[in-house]
Amino acid sequence: MVVQPPEVVPPPEVVPPVAVAPPHYSRGVWMWAPVVSNLTASESAYVGNIPSNAGGYVGTVYGSAAIICSVQGTTVSTTYAGSSSNWDYVTSPFAGWVPDVFLDTRSSGHLNGAVAPRC
Repeated sequence: MVVQPPEVVPPPEVVPPVAVAPPHYSRGVWMWAPVVSNLTASESAYVGNIPSNAGGYVGTVYGSAAIICSVQGTTVSTTYAGSSSNWDYVTSPFAGWVPDVFLDTRSSGHLNGAVAPRC
């Protein structure tokens, strides 16, 4: 009797989440905004695939991000930069959604206002 080795099944391919582009994606870059400087060590300007904390993680912005447009999403709060339900669609360094409270857009004299055109 010849014993056959068990069939080797490769592990599933891990595919990072893909950001859902807004309908008016073709507008181009509205502004480059730096990441706010007063985030704590546990806070980071993360990029998600939807404008919600429940979305998949795409990456983290360090330095600045290219904002295309903005939408209302879930509210995100920080220790020193405040809170906002505004989410910005960015295309660089990663394509996806960033809570506006993490980007220094300085709208009308206020940090992190609804400054980008609506998507």
